[in-house]
Amino acid sequence: MTSRRILTAALPLALVVVVLGAFTRLSDAGLGCPDWPACYGQIVGVPDAQTARSRHPDAPLDPRKAWIEVIHRYAAALLGLVALAALAAAFRNRETGRKIVLALMILILAQAILGALTVTRKLQPIIVTAHLLGGMSILFLLALAVARPPPPAPSPNPLVPSPNPLVPSPPPLVPSLQRRHAEPGRYSVRVIPPADGRWSVRIMRAAAIATARV
Repeated sequence: MTSRRILTAALPLALVVVVLGAFTRLSDAGLGCPDWPACYGQIVGVPDAQTARSRHPDAPLDPRKAWIEVIHRYAAALLGLVALAALAAAFRNRETGRKIVLALMILILAQAILGALTVTRKLQPIIVTAHLLGGMSILFLLALAVARPPPPAPSPNPLVPSPNPLVPSPPPLVPSLQRRHAEPGRYSVRVIPPADGRWSVRIMRAAAIATARV
């Protein structure tokens, strides 16, 4: 699978992450989990109120806000995994657009750091703004990577048999000997096309007449 197909699936996912981030901010759930990447010390899900109170007594648990924040983090983590798969596919297939995919992966990592700072710095406006701009930049790079033109297909070399069974291999050269100018001992080798009429303009232009003395 190519990175373009993976990033095509990642584009709507990135849009969902941006929308979830905006919903988290508007719901005042940016601090629904006072720590990062866990939520009240729990990686999966949201703990109960007693566990949350024992781990963060200064941050009362609001289950609704905590779940909004956790879902946003899960979606962002999934986007990072998809981008990592696209990066691996781009380098494995030696694609021409792998620099864009690499820049996208670096931007997603920077976005994760900004997400952590958003929580640990208690929603400082400059960090929240940078976090929002990072999400929009990820959307832009994803759209650029998906919309970039595909690389041109290499033109088949008529002198090398094609591995594609749908592309016929060039016909074999059929040499013929003809006596030239009726001079004894002088012969010329002329390359003529086969009887089925299949021929290549490149081969005809590249055909040369070799003269040998016997």
